[in-house]
Order: sequence, then C-alpha cells, then structure tokens
Amino acid sequence: MTKKLITTTLILALVCFILLFVGHGCGNGPSEGQGSPNDTTKYVFQSVNDSANGWNVLFQPGSTFAEREATILHLEANIRALYKAHPEYTFHFKAVYCPCDSLLTNLTYSILGGVGQSVTPPPKQNPPPGAQGDPIATVTYNNSIASDKDTRRLSDTGKKYSPNTVMNVAKGHILAVLDTGLDTAYFSPTIGKMIWQEPGGRTLYNFLAEPAGDRHTLVDDHPHRHGSFVTALALQAMKGPLYPEIMVLKVLDANNEGSTFTVSCGISYAIQHQATVVNASLGYFADPSVPPDEVLRHYVKLTGQAAPHPILFLAAAGNEPTPPVHAASLLCTPSPPSNYLSKTHEFLPACYSTDLTNVLGITGITNLGWPGKLEYGCRYQNYSEKYVSVGVVNRRRCCSYTAPSFPDVYEGSSFATGVFSGYLLDNMLNHGWDINKPGFLSLKTQKSTLLSHKTTKDGLYIINPTE
Repeated sequence: MTKKLITTTLILALVCFILLFVGHGCGNGPSEGQGSPNDTTKYVFQSVNDSANGWNVLFQPGSTFAEREATILHLEANIRALYKAHPEYTFHFKAVYCPCDSLLTNLTYSILGGVGQSVTPPPKQNPPPGAQGDPIATVTYNNSIASDKDTRRLSDTGKKYSPNTVMNVAKGHILAVLDTGLDTAYFSPTIGKMIWQEPGGRTLYNFLAEPAGDRHTLVDDHPHRHGSFVTALALQAMKGPLYPEIMVLKVLDANNEGSTFTVSCGISYAIQHQATVVNASLGYFADPSVPPDEVLRHYVKLTGQAAPHPILFLAAAGNEPTPPVHAASLLCTPSPPSNYLSKTHEFLPACYSTDLTNVLGITGITNLGWPGKLEYGCRYQNYSEKYVSVGVVNRRRCCSYTAPSFPDVYEGSSFATGVFSGYLLDNMLNHGWDINKPGFLSLKTQKSTLLSHKTTKDGLYIINPTE
C-alpha cells in the first residue's frame, strides 16, 4: 500500500485558545461580538482530497471556552472514528485560531498511511457533557481565496509614491485593505502618517493561518506587491486635502493565496475597529454543486450591520482564471460570454451584492479610444448587470494600471476596485458624499446607455481619476 498524506483544514477560533496556543493577543475589540448566522446547527462537509482546505467552524455567541475545547476534541474523535477499520493510520490534528475573534477557528488534520479515499462526513453528535445546547453554529468548507491578476515588467522610475507632502489625515475614516499586506518601501515616508494603529494595543496586520513572521509587523511578501499596489491606486485616486487612515489586513500570502478563514478573520477585525470602507480585491468562484459558504457570507453580512455605521464592502468582480497568461494585445477587446457572472457562475464575495446592499462588485470597462464610446467589460474581467455595481474606465491605459515606484503594468478587477475605493473615500471626505443615503451610487456616478454585454447594474461607471 502506498502511503499518502491527506491534508485537511478545519476552522475554529477563540481568544483563550490563541493566548494558550498561538501566543498572540486579539486586540481590544470585542472577543465574542461577531454573532452567528442563525440558530440552526448545520454540518456542511465536503469530500476531502490532497488539496482540500478543510472546514471552518463558527461557534455560537456565549459558548464557553470549555464547551469549545470539548467540541474540538469531539470532532477529532469523530474523524478518527471514520477510520476505525484502519488502526494503522496515524492522525495529526492542529488548531489555528483567528487572532481577533473567539468564535472562529481553523483545525487542520492529516492522516498518514491512507490511500487517498474521500472522507465521509462525521455524524451529527449530541453536545459534549455540560454544554447548554450545541456550541457550533455552522461548519462549512474552507474555500481557497486568491487575487488573480497579470503583470508585465516596465522600467522602474525609482520615484516613490506620495499622496501629498502636506497631508491631513481624517482620523476615524478608515480604508481597510484585505490583501497581501503593505510594503512601505514603495511609498514615501508620508505613508506612515496614514497607517491605522490600534488604540492602546498592538496592531494586528497579519491574519494568515500560519504567518511567516510576527502578526504585528507590516509586510507584503508577494513578488509583485499586490496589496501595496492596490493601496497605491486607492491613494492616487484621492485628491485631498483630507485622506483616510489605511488599515492593513494581510489575508493573502506570498503566493496571493488565502482562504475563507483568513479573509473572515480580517473582516472581523475591520468590523471591531469600525472601518469605513473595506477593499476586497480577492475572491473565488463558487461551486454550485456544494452548499454555500455560510461563514464568509456571515462576516460580509456583519459589515452591513456594523455600529455605529454600516461598512461599505467593495469587492472585485474577478477575472478569467490564469493560465493562460493574459495577452496585452487583447486587453481592450470585449469580455467573452464565459466571463458573465450568474447564479451558476458566482464570484464571491462580489456576488453577495444582490441581497447585501452594502456590497458593491467592481470591474474594469474598455474604452477603445473614442470619446464617449464605452463598450464592454475588459477582456479578462467578469461582468454582469446583476452582480457588478460599478465599472472603472481608463482613458489612457485601457484596462491596465501603473503607479510610481512600481515597475510593472497591472491589469485585473483587483485594481479597478482599488481605484474605486480611493475615488469613493475622496468624495466622502472632501465632497460630502453620504454613503448611507439611499441611491447615493446612482447619483454620484455616471450612467451610460452605451454599455453593452450587460456589463454593470444600470450602466454605472466612473472615469479613473488617476489618469
């Protein structure tokens, strides 16, 4: 029998577990304030294979440390029981906890000595002794999340990006960027004035399940600095004189990969610390054949219920998967029907925009060089009149973006989202936009009847203000 390592990931989180096992505090935000999606206990398990990410477990509010600890041991026992016919198997369990939310965790296990068969869902069991009802609210598959894009190398000008040498930062107005992090070397020292710091505590920047370094250190280790570039585009779209604080939430690793666990954990931190706008230049294509991702949806939904004000959640509409490498010569050609988002072709979290009113899906729109001639979604980006709220048009560099100090040309809905985040916050801070006013979006953007291919809701778009 060939030995095979089957890896799975399960999610669960509590502050006490973090303090005991991870060694990080969770900040000064509420440790159990994130609620649960509903009062119905659901186990949603998928088959496990070599590349599986496992499951996310969301606990009920009010569940105790003892109940959660007992529940984890109980789940581990259920998993072992699935293989009782194979006493030769060796199990390794590892819990990874969200460092800021006691209701969310990631449990990874591996089985050494198996033959790679799928894992049958553990049976629903009675609560452990002493539990007052089932402490688990939801268990769902831990989906992989990435931020796909394409880059091409340019000559580096060496110029550092600086929004303004004399800059006024509007404290309490926060742009939270869920991405690969931030590398301050790509910016002038001015950027230091804008980076949000947790009051009276150690600021969390890194929400990866297994960070390479300290959770409290700023880093962007992606080869093309995806998160740094998204942030630079947002800053370029702002004209001042007021600028927001930037909350850095590293939820994607050096390979541009994360999961619904890392993203949900970062969202929880943004909610606890009252972000104004969340930029989510990331996502994944949902599999319509499996149950929905209740954990990710739960945290995105909470942004719209946040106090003292709802948080606007801006999400990239997604791109055509790569490979193949995106051809520069085709960027401004029409987006094909295969890029049309629908109920059976959803890109999450952007497609939550249909029923979560604070979620806006963002994409890029082509401009073939003729004034007023808006045509289609950009060739490699998703579009939909149902799921995509706003398009971003580049008049000079059709469907691609550059910034000082970044030696690459970037294209993708990730960067259209960064531009719109900056555009929106600039107008909120300096021109009195009220994002809580009904219909504000259609009043404050442009509308085109020329948008074909059902590209965005009501044909709404903006011209990239960085050009």
